[in-house]
Parts: sequence; C-alpha cells; structure tokens
Amino acid sequence: MRALFLLLLPALASAQVPTPEYLRLIRTDSLAQRLSLPEWRRLVITPGNLIRRVHETDTSVEIVRFKSARLYLRGNYVLGAGFQRAGQLPALQSAWAQGRASNGSLQWKGAETGEIFSYGPALSSLEYDGLSYPYDPRGRLVPSGTGNGRPAAAYRNSIFRTGHSTSHQLTLEGRVAQFDGPSAGLRVEAEQQQEALPLLSNRNRREKFAASLLFSRKAWELDAGYAYSATKFSNPNGNGFLQYAYAQSLLAPPSFDLRNGTGNMAFGTEKDNPFFLLNNNGQFARTRNRSGKFSAQYKTDRFRILAEPSLRTAEDDINYQFKPGSGIYPNGYTLRRSQQDRLWQLRSAADYRIFKEGAWKLFGHADYVFNDDQTAIGLLGNDPGMRYGYQRSSHRLTLSTKLEVDGNDVDGGLFAGVTAYRSNTLSKPASLLPWFKVDGRWDPDGVSFTGSLSYRKDATELRLDESLATANFLNIESYFSAGSMPRAEVQTFDGQPAIRHSEWSARLEAVIEQHFTIGVSLFRRQAEGDVVALPAGDRLELRQIGDHIREGLDVELSYRHEQFVYSSAGMHFRHSLLFSTWQHLVTKAYAGNDYLPVAGFRDVFKIFAEGYPMDAIAGTYWMRDGQNRLIIGPDGFPLRGPGTRKIANAKPDFVMSLTNGVEWRFLKLEATLEWQKGGEVWNGTAAALDYYGRSETSGQLRNVRDYVFPGVDLAGHPNEKPVRFYDPSQPVERNRWVRYGPGGVAEDYIEPNDWLNLRRIALNYDIFRYGKPGKIMLSVFAENLFLWQAYSGAAPGQELYGQAGFSGIDYFRLPSSRRYGASLHLQF
Repeated sequence: MRALFLLLLPALASAQVPTPEYLRLIRTDSLAQRLSLPEWRRLVITPGNLIRRVHETDTSVEIVRFKSARLYLRGNYVLGAGFQRAGQLPALQSAWAQGRASNGSLQWKGAETGEIFSYGPALSSLEYDGLSYPYDPRGRLVPSGTGNGRPAAAYRNSIFRTGHSTSHQLTLEGRVAQFDGPSAGLRVEAEQQQEALPLLSNRNRREKFAASLLFSRKAWELDAGYAYSATKFSNPNGNGFLQYAYAQSLLAPPSFDLRNGTGNMAFGTEKDNPFFLLNNNGQFARTRNRSGKFSAQYKTDRFRILAEPSLRTAEDDINYQFKPGSGIYPNGYTLRRSQQDRLWQLRSAADYRIFKEGAWKLFGHADYVFNDDQTAIGLLGNDPGMRYGYQRSSHRLTLSTKLEVDGNDVDGGLFAGVTAYRSNTLSKPASLLPWFKVDGRWDPDGVSFTGSLSYRKDATELRLDESLATANFLNIESYFSAGSMPRAEVQTFDGQPAIRHSEWSARLEAVIEQHFTIGVSLFRRQAEGDVVALPAGDRLELRQIGDHIREGLDVELSYRHEQFVYSSAGMHFRHSLLFSTWQHLVTKAYAGNDYLPVAGFRDVFKIFAEGYPMDAIAGTYWMRDGQNRLIIGPDGFPLRGPGTRKIANAKPDFVMSLTNGVEWRFLKLEATLEWQKGGEVWNGTAAALDYYGRSETSGQLRNVRDYVFPGVDLAGHPNEKPVRFYDPSQPVERNRWVRYGPGGVAEDYIEPNDWLNLRRIALNYDIFRYGKPGKIMLSVFAENLFLWQAYSGAAPGQELYGQAGFSGIDYFRLPSSRRYGASLHLQF
C-alpha cells in the first residue's frame, strides 16, 4: 500500500493546494516527513536531489536540498607512428660523364680540374685505371681498353632516405559541479612529436603543453589558461640552405661518387659535397612560445560584460652556419639570428538586449581591443652585428547592433556596426569603417534554406613579428640564391598608411531531406594601398604600391545516405565535393610602382603591374617579331630578348576536392582526392640541370644535329640554318643549353601546373567500446599515395623557402613526401 502511495504521490501532490488544513496533515503524517520530496513547485522526483529539510508556514512550504557535488572525468590518449619517403624528383641523365669537349672530342675531366659540367664522354665508353685517386678508390676514368677493364659506373648521389616519426598526445578533462550551484573545470593537454625527415641529417622535435581552468557561479564565469610550445629543427632554411644541399646532390656528375672520402670532396670549383654540408654542421632553429590569458564574464538574461587580458611571448633562436672548407664560404660563415616577441592584449566587450517582443529581439554590442606589440631582432656573425626594434600600440573599437527574429519556419538577423582603428605606427587613423550582415533561414517541408549577405570595411597593418627578410632575394639571381644569407629587415614600421580592405560576400545553402546539401558562396575582396617590403640598396623599406581585387566562387556539394539505420549492421555513406575558382587582379599601381618586382629573384620574379594578375611571373624571354615568331640569330639559335616581361601566371583555373566515406559497424573508410586545373610554374631546377648537363633532356638531345629552329632571321626571312645541339668541335659554352647561362631563358622553362592527387586515405577501426564516451580505435592512413602531375619538377605541396610569395617559382624546391602511418586512440 505504501509503495502504491509513493508512485501516486506526484499526481496527488500536484492536485493539492497549500491550505492550512493540508499543511496540518503534513505535520502529522510521519510518512510524508520521511519522504525525499521534490521541489514544491515542480513536484518532480529526480535521483540525487535529496531533501535536507522541509520548513512550512501557513502559506507556503520551503524545501532545502542537499548541495551534492558530482565529479566528471574524461580524457584520451593518442599514440602515432609513421614513415615517409620523398615524392617525385627531377629526371636525371646517368649516361654521360663529367667533362667537356676538347680538341674536337669529348674528354673526361675529374674533380681535381674544377670541372663543373657533365658534358663529357658516354660512361659506356670509359673504364677505371685502378690507380690511386683521392676522388674514387676505383681510380680515374680512361677510355675503354686502356684501363683495368672495370667499366665505369653511374653513382646514385641521393641525399634522401626513409624518414620516420612518432607522436604522443594526452588530454585530460575534469569538472566538478553542484546541482544549481557553482562548477569548476580543468583541462590539461600534452603533446610530443619527433620526426626524422627524408632529407638526411634532418630531425625535428615539437612539444606542447596547455592547461585551462574554468569556474562559474551564478552569473559569473572565470577562465584562465596557459600554453607552452617549443620546436627544434636540425637545419633552418630561411637562407635556402636545404635547397643548396639538394642542388649539389642533383648537379654532381653521374661519374662522381659524393659518398667517397672525407671532408668536402666536391665535384668542381665552388661546389660542395651535400653530405659534408649536412653532417655535424652546427646549425639549428629553436622556437619557444608561451601564452597566458584570463577572462571574466558577467552574464544575465539581458546583459553581458567581458574582460580578457592576455600575454604571449615568443623566442626564435636560429644559427645559420657553413663549415670552413665549403665551396662558397672557404673560411666558413656564421649568422646567428635571435628574435623576441611580446604581444600584450586587453579585450573587453559588452552586450545588452534592448528589447524582446515575441519572436523579435534587439541587441546592442560594444567591443574594444588594445594591443601592445614589441619585437626585437638581433643578428650576429661574421659580418657586423645588426639590431632592429619595433613597437606598436593599437586600438580597435567596434559598435554594433543586432536584430533577430526567431519564428517556427523562418528566422534571421540583421547585424550592422562601425569600426575605428588607430595605432602609433599609422600615419593617419582609420575611422568609420562600416559593416553589416543579413542572414536568414527558411524551413519548408523537407527542405531547409539558409542565406547570408555581408559587407565589411577594415584597416590592417603588416605584422611586426613576421620576418620580411625574403625580400632580399630580389637583389640576387636565382642561381646565386641558394646558400645566401639574407640579413636585412625593414628599418621601421612607423609612418605607414593603413591597408584598407572592403569585402562583399554572399552565401546560399539548401539542405534537402537531411541528405543532400548544396552551398554556393561568392566573394569580392578589395585591398587599397597594399604595403610590401622591397630592397633599397643593402636595406629593406616598406612601400605602398597600389590596389588589387580578388573575386571568386566556392561551391560545396555533399550527400549522406544511411541504410538499415536501426540495425546494428547499418551502413552509412558520405560524399562531399568542394570547388573553388577565383581571379586576383591589380586594379591600380601607384606612381613609380608599375611593373614592380615584389617577390622572387632578380631574374625571375612575381610582378605587380596594373591590369596584370597578382600571380603574374616575369622573367627573360625569347625575342619575337610582330607575328610572334621566334627571331633566330646568325648561328642558328634563338635570340634572348632584352630585359624581362610577363611570362606566366601561377593562378590555377580552379581547385576541386572530393571526399568519400563509408562506415559499417566498427569500420570507417575515407579518401580525399584533389584536382588542380591550370596555373603555371617556372622550373628553374630544370634550367640549372640543363646548364650543367645533368638533366634527362640534355642527356637525350645532346647528339641532335641538323635541327632547324622554327622562326625568322634578323631580316625577317624564314630560318633555314641547321644547328647541332652539342658540337664537340666548339667550346661547351656554345652548346644548346650552356650558351644562355645557368638560368637559361626563363620563358623556355614555364610548365603547366595541373595535378591530380590522392591526398589522403584513412581506415579507422573501433576495437571495442565501453560506455558512451569510452572506446579504443586503431587508424591507418596514407597521404599523397597517388600523384599525377603535368609538371616535371617536385611534387606540389612545398613552397620555396616556405614562403607563399614564391608560389609558381621553383629553384630546387624540396619535394613533398608520401606519408604512411598508424595511430592508436584510447578514449575514456
């Protein structure tokens, strides 16, 4: 009977009115006094809400509950391991020895002669003499039949290996909460990664630690966090050191063994042995980043105020070094670069709900950000020391309002505001920068539409903590760049005008039956008064060069299909397609800045010119007549034109990504395929390999004779003079490739940059699951597994010197890697 009463108690109690008579019954009923009653108004019994005491008056009942606290813990640990191998490398000839033409025949010339070319005799016509020779234990090369009978071998001088990596990541989260009371949370994350790169003697190490603490009580939320990260690289590459070592391995003649001997056993004058360069060279690059923040927020139904101070410090310590005995620095060279950054920020914000009427809400918002940034750079070494110091205090204030409507099938919002920006490094403050955004949602039966339209004006400056030293390469020819020491930074950031931005964007998305999604985005971004760093003698200066516009279209398609959703053997399919296309044009070049080199080298560079694409590349070119016919010189070879002009555009026509996934029971398979159509690259690597006689092309075509170049002579008549690409009766400097210098004619080395890449394929298997959050999962993956590319150089994915400004320019760019790996994921 008592059990039945307990089951019916909520219904009975909800029918009672707290009259004096009812209160008297409570005071006399011993059963009621022993019950764990719920809150009086709701009268719902929930586990854990135990009643501490009940206090009644003539008009009300007061219930006091136990403030029981609960502890929530969860975390995950990921162990990863993998290996990687270098991707596509340039094709080299392995049939012709070191040397050149002499006295009408091809002669082998050893390293002791300082010979740098591989235009010697065929290896098949040579053998070793077996005598003592410091550059090869097998001896010197002599014509077949005059030595010991051991045929000459083609050496493989690769500096690549199979790299490997390991990683550990641990995340722990805990939260203590009381029912309708305060709560506190802690999150700790630690990560470590070690990597031996495919390039010999190159190792990386990364460490990371982060902790955050969250406390909330009633309307207050307090958040504090600290993060630390550190990296260490065996070899820095800001000066192109790795490109230089890579170049020496490719340029070494096939008849020369780079692995022989000790010290800098190089193959020619002012050349280096890459194994000597990479081994115990004293180089390193270390970075340390520390950051801390604290935020306090007070929030009610109508009002919110936030204050968030933060501090970030960064330390970079880089040692560039060439050991004594190197070809380009016989006495050695050292450059120590240190950089310290300190970024202090204070952000404050306030929101207020002005009114709420039915589905309509109106909010006001204010946001203020103060930044105080400082950067100090020091350079020490063989050359006189240099120091740079920058400081910027900036203020950004944004005032805005937001109108929202939240209906059953339709909702949306209108956001509008104005921003003001000023700093002590600006020549003039940027005030009254308006912006707005309109978005909405409509949900008719079976379909959901969302859309948005926005416009924003903004003002920015170049960051103080980002080095601009790569602009020094504009003073250096490409073939002298690798191994150089770009030292100069900009003198000051003071007195510069703001870079003004304006952007229109629109997006429309439709979801049909929760399976098919299509989204279309349009954008138009304009930059007025863009600023770049340019060399001025032996220093760098900032210059405002002009305006440019970027317009584009993004399309997203996705489809999700589920079979047997209510079965344990359910199968899920997911497909998504991303398509992007854009154009980026220079709309105005300010006076004195038209046809301006802004990135690259002295002989091949990105050009800023009115009416030209932002990714236009300029360089040397073939001389042509008014009908675009090649002009041929008296010796039968094409003539190079004076100066430079636009020869290529690195911008692709479009980029597309297709991801397909299938999930069945405890297995999940996903693959991503990427396709780039269009775009061009200057293959400076091929130009250098042709010049030194190491390319496959120069090996296959050096015996071509009686070839007539299509074109006209200087008088305008069709060319009829036959030529021989490599005539042993003439100096090597007059052959098809050496005659144009180590950079060749840049136009001749423009190649298409189309590619199709299986970017990633991954298989996940849930070994077993325990509880809702817990599981053990095994994953295996492969990246860049399949690649087709029209370009003959290194695989896509790597930028020269790690700088985006060098896109479309390749001078011994390091190849990307094929990666394979596995990880074990423990979630609890």
